[in-house]
Amino acid sequence: MGPTRRRFLTTIATAGGLTALNLSGETSIAWGNKTDQPTGQKTQLIPTSFSKFWAQAVEFEEQVVYYPDKRPGYAAWVAPWKGPNGALFLSFIEKRRLLNPSHRPIPLDFWEAMGLPIKYQASFCTDPNILTESVILQSLDQGTTWKEVGRSATSCLHHFGYLSLSDGSMLRGNHNAYLAYYPEETPICSIQKSSDLGNSWTDFTVVGKEFFFYPYRLISLHDGTLFFLGGYRDAFGPGRRVPRRTETRGNVRREHQAAFYYSFDQGAKWTGPIPVFPGVYASEPDVVELSSEELLLVNSKIQGGDPTRQKIRRQGNNFVPQPVFDIVKGPVPETIVQTKSGLLVGTSRGGVYACSKDEGNSWYPIDGLPRSLYQPRIVELNDGRLCNFFHLGGDDVFGEKDQYIGNHVFRLQEELPTETTLELMREKNRERSQYINAFRAVLRKGDRPVPNQDIRFTVRSSSRGRKSYHSQVFVRSTDVKGQTRVELPEFDRCIDIHRDYSVKAEFEPVSPNEALVPAQSTEYACYRMTSSAGKKDTYEFYVAKRQLFVSKERLSEFPELHQLVENFGLQPAFSKTELREGLKIIPARLELFIEGLIHHNVLVAKRANSYRWNEVELTAVMPIVVEDDFLAGD
Repeated sequence: MGPTRRRFLTTIATAGGLTALNLSGETSIAWGNKTDQPTGQKTQLIPTSFSKFWAQAVEFEEQVVYYPDKRPGYAAWVAPWKGPNGALFLSFIEKRRLLNPSHRPIPLDFWEAMGLPIKYQASFCTDPNILTESVILQSLDQGTTWKEVGRSATSCLHHFGYLSLSDGSMLRGNHNAYLAYYPEETPICSIQKSSDLGNSWTDFTVVGKEFFFYPYRLISLHDGTLFFLGGYRDAFGPGRRVPRRTETRGNVRREHQAAFYYSFDQGAKWTGPIPVFPGVYASEPDVVELSSEELLLVNSKIQGGDPTRQKIRRQGNNFVPQPVFDIVKGPVPETIVQTKSGLLVGTSRGGVYACSKDEGNSWYPIDGLPRSLYQPRIVELNDGRLCNFFHLGGDDVFGEKDQYIGNHVFRLQEELPTETTLELMREKNRERSQYINAFRAVLRKGDRPVPNQDIRFTVRSSSRGRKSYHSQVFVRSTDVKGQTRVELPEFDRCIDIHRDYSVKAEFEPVSPNEALVPAQSTEYACYRMTSSAGKKDTYEFYVAKRQLFVSKERLSEFPELHQLVENFGLQPAFSKTELREGLKIIPARLELFIEGLIHHNVLVAKRANSYRWNEVELTAVMPIVVEDDFLAGD
């Protein structure tokens, strides 16, 4: 049995390394219960998948990194990061029963504005006899041993965003919103800097003022650009625009908005805030830089959020947020890391560990691990192991729980399915000069085509007169190239340039044990009528807003068109006899006239000698004056 967590770790830096206690007692997966817990509770290594192992942890270790001297202790809000020369740093907040020299009594009105239970002022704001300190530990052996290198008083509830610069100095995010009691005191968010391993901090630059920005992540990108992620809203408190922190004003969709800043000069100047996750409640999203140099933001259900993801594309010196995507499946983590192999791995407070191979679109639980404890932060160690830090407890009142800082360390073996993709494209005619009303879908697993699978096409199209929409479903099977297609020949008879439709392809594996995952294409929105390369007029007749547009050649050939629309344009149907009498033309000429209009889809024969307009009733005839000039593509 491994040593108990009750063993204290000395917190004096001069005493040397703080040895992390291995509580698992072994380095391989063990199914069943572990009993050497400080609370006497059991940690169960739980299987989380039910059909097959999508991913599995090996060489699992559970460790206590730090226990406070005084019991019950308050140690919480971890923030790990990698420093120069392979060093691993870990910051957290410790509260101790000591005189607080910066304490100011809290106005009762401001405390009411905070909207918290009684006694939480010592955790969120201040207390005369409780000192809040940020503690920094350093490990030079990838978390085997730890040494306290920094400790300083702080007035911030927690600092979640830390990084080290190349010269060894440290930056972190900070705010004073919970201590700006009076309207004349300015709420600010700042970047603080330390040049002595966190023993003292100064405000390096003010990022924002007069509003509340909650700093959550601070990372350095591959080119040294700094990225600062958090959430902002109006400053709160008596005498401010928003009187209370938890207030929701009428007709406001989101009081809280996730946003980011970026800096090209190591944190001296910042650009932002730039909103992300529009319309989504994203209290504490995480961010990683992908191998494509895009940034991926993932938002979990934490704090009532919507499981979503969003990329940020870099274009020169600009950061351009892309559309927000719903996450398709799986337990979405609140903390994520991208491994050297490109896999995303993460977990959530009280949740299972999960991983993704498709940039966060779908997540699969990892077997062989206990659930994470509170407010986790995960990193990949230099040797490829995953290390998740956390604290015991939650948003606790001082003295409520005997808190400690711990971690889970493991290697990951995964057999995740290769990403299944479904591409949808509109086809062209044989001459490659015009897009037609036919679509091809291609199903792939990675780079390989997937044959003999059913694809569901959903076509949503506007009705005659565009008064409504209706949907049709077509199921087609893929061939040896993973391809299948759907044709819509009835759309070829349309001459209303505004009649639109959309096509979407979807794939759902028949068996959940197949190494395939559901996939869907983009929704392709288009029009039934399309232009041709090399032709000035693809159609000699078309309808737009109850007007019949006709080429000059056809107008010259059929001057009766004006009289036809004037006499019969608003009639839903009419007979050949009515046409002959109304237009006063000889039968041979009438036959030629009707045959030409049916050929060009202006008229439709309802039954023998009875006709109606193909699209809508008409009010006028107009000449076509816009000429096309398109080049053929591939």
